[in-house]
Amino acid sequence: MIELRTTMNVPALLERVRIIERNYVARVSQYWIFSHQEKRKKKTTKMVDEDLTNDEMDALLEIFVETNRLRTSAIRSIRQALSLYHQSTMHLEALCQILVGLNNQVRPHTLLIAY
Repeated sequence: MIELRTTMNVPALLERVRIIERNYVARVSQYWIFSHQEKRKKKTTKMVDEDLTNDEMDALLEIFVETNRLRTSAIRSIRQALSLYHQSTMHLEALCQILVGLNNQVRPHTLLIAY
């Protein structure tokens, strides 16, 4: 169940992050190239806006929220699975102790019959 969720969601989230990164790098590198060309021509250059746009910030925030939901869901599933296995293990351990106790009670009786 956890593998299915991560296999389906993680690649889509990573692709969304890559798209935002590509757009950001393309925008900033375009300004850098323009700035470099302007310096060669000895003209004044404008300041490069290297901050993320509001749309990019909103998209990254959505990705962060979805990633956090996926993380908490995976942790919750693991915790539930562990508690189920822990309960099953405790039950089997108690059952083994009962069987060992019955085995100890049966042995002296069978020894008397064997003699």
